[in-house]
Amino acid sequence: MTLKIEEARTRAERKAWVRFVFSHYRDHPFYVPQIISDEISYFDPAKNPAFDVAQVRMFTASLNGTPVGRVCGIINSLETEKVGHKVGRFGWFETIDDVSVAHGLLDQVREWL
Repeated sequence: MTLKIEEARTRAERKAWVRFVFSHYRDHPFYVPQIISDEISYFDPAKNPAFDVAQVRMFTASLNGTPVGRVCGIINSLETEKVGHKVGRFGWFETIDDVSVAHGLLDQVREWL
């Protein structure tokens, strides 16, 4: 199996990135799904003013075309300006139970940051 990690750039790719959790946690007894339209709007640069001051990169991992994980990296220019050096963070990190997928996603977001 070949791990592929790609940035979600288009609206359709961002939508697929958001929807990954629905299939990933589908059978988990304690999973409470997000409101999908809210999540999609949150990650839409045209609708979320945070994108005016932050660089955001969303990465999706797939194995043989099947999504198996996701992560988001964020650099807020206002925070960077305030603290005097580049500060980056990551979130929305979900992955199947596979160390290589987790490492691949974290390496990708770390490289970007």
